[in-house]
Amino acid sequence: MKSTVLVVDDEEKNRKLLNKILKTAGYSVLEAENGERALRIIQSNTVDIVLLDIVMPGMDGYEVCDRIKTNPYTKNIPIIILTGKGMDEGLAGAAKKKANFYIVKPYDYKVLLAQIETMLKKSKEGR
Repeated sequence: MKSTVLVVDDEEKNRKLLNKILKTAGYSVLEAENGERALRIIQSNTVDIVLLDIVMPGMDGYEVCDRIKTNPYTKNIPIIILTGKGMDEGLAGAAKKKANFYIVKPYDYKVLLAQIETMLKKSKEGR
């Protein structure tokens, strides 16, 4: 069965590019343009991993991460934060909000796909 990846980014071009890359790699992909939509999708779909942008209007990625990780039903979903923000500030925020991994844009898609695979494997072993 395909793993489902939720891509959360307010920029459509980023979502579409990730969608294409992930589908080519064999994943099922869901997209959300903001934090509120991401949380609704997670509540009504089986999501195996979240790729989460930080800088978004309204609810930012840190708040989305916090809500996912403090909900007993979603707390075990791995989260990879994708952002253009500076690494030091972002790492501190990601660690604080319990994200599993952090990648700065622009990123190497091979590295991203390898990290997704590693995190999904760990997540399935932990169930």
